[in-house]
Amino acid sequence: MLLTGSPRRLIWRHASQHLLNASLDWTSSTDKGTKTTSLEFDYRVVCTGNYHGPRCAVFCRPRDDANGHYGCTQNGTRVCLDGWSGTYCNQRKLPNYSRGNMLATLLCQASSLKGNRKQKILFQNKMLMQ
Repeated sequence: MLLTGSPRRLIWRHASQHLLNASLDWTSSTDKGTKTTSLEFDYRVVCTGNYHGPRCAVFCRPRDDANGHYGCTQNGTRVCLDGWSGTYCNQRKLPNYSRGNMLATLLCQASSLKGNRKQKILFQNKMLMQ
């Protein structure tokens, strides 16, 4: 079959259906056409973009914003950035201070606030340490 507008000619057509897993490994295959012709080729399936896993069905896009603070492993598992926890890494971890150190830190942080908000935070911090 001569392709229109091209000096090239179609010499082989191959169609097959396979269930393939994504992998960095190449697979070799041979398609036997006639007694004297065959086509040997290598192929592999790789996931695009932020899709992971053997079927590219796991979506994980690294983020560091109000919706989460995490990176992604090669298989699509979320890994929280330092200081964050939870399923979507949206819960801030509190530092592990001793009681005296914690009181000083909380008082310093609260002293930069003004009015009722300052009193509210000081009250909440005292409740936490009881």
